[in-house]
Amino acid sequence: MTSPTIILTRELNAMGMERDLRTRLAQGSVRRIRNGVYVPTAEYATLTADEKYRLEVAAVAHLLPDTQFSRDSAAALWRLPTLGPWPSEVHASAPRSSGGRSGALVRRHGLGLDPRPAVIDGITVTSLTRTLAEMACDRSFPRAVVALDAGLRAPELGDFLWGTPTPTREDVVAELATLGRLSRSVTGLRSTAFADGLSGSPGESLSRVHIHALGLPTPALQVDFHDDRGLIGTVDFYWRHLGLIGEFDGHSKYGDKRRFARHLSAQEVLVAEKNREDRLRAVTNGLVRWDWAVARDRRALGARLARHGLVP
Repeated sequence: MTSPTIILTRELNAMGMERDLRTRLAQGSVRRIRNGVYVPTAEYATLTADEKYRLEVAAVAHLLPDTQFSRDSAAALWRLPTLGPWPSEVHASAPRSSGGRSGALVRRHGLGLDPRPAVIDGITVTSLTRTLAEMACDRSFPRAVVALDAGLRAPELGDFLWGTPTPTREDVVAELATLGRLSRSVTGLRSTAFADGLSGSPGESLSRVHIHALGLPTPALQVDFHDDRGLIGTVDFYWRHLGLIGEFDGHSKYGDKRRFARHLSAQEVLVAEKNREDRLRAVTNGLVRWDWAVARDRRALGARLARHGLVP
């Protein structure tokens, strides 16, 4: 979508329009993002949670234009996914000598400035590799894996990251070594070792975390299946020893994200998915599906997989 209109107090003051802003604020037609930064309320209401957090970062960038944003703030600008809400804080890099002093607008981390930053939407952020390394150190292992899987995934045409070189796991490990602090590195190395760019969505990434935690066999990811009619499709998970397919249904397998088909009506999607599932069942021993509700519940996912013979 088009970026919301950012209204800066300093610009209105320079034009003698400070009274106009006060009037609009009293009427509720504008919303304050940070002191000195406002947006039209109607535009703000249309934003997603991701877009609202990116707006928070943009607001701070207008107030502190020389800032290099990092961690969650950079991840949001890179369009990496998150589990749960974005933080209330905006994060930025700072020189090691600064000690990471934070202020009212931004939380600074004294890990050193990234010598190879990127500029996204006019905002300076850490490189994708540095951003992934910092997200790998998140205290939440599932949240770290979700971000890493997305960043290590080769983008498809039309994705935000299309045209950006895809970091490798080795790239992230090398970047972790530059961050220092042994405890941070151990956490980051654990997340990075588990990450896999073949994971196709946040729901698949979270499911992988639970499957691992349950002690279940590791599935193959993104496996192609064929029959005498040709390619049936690519499945999310496959346990070869059971001949069992696993599918996370957080989105339609025939939706735009999957590129399995284009320009289908809702009825055509249902028929296509039914035909795809019938063909898959004909060439395997079984197929198990789950949605976000199950993916978020480790016990529920384990119970569902156990009913299909998948046990530690």
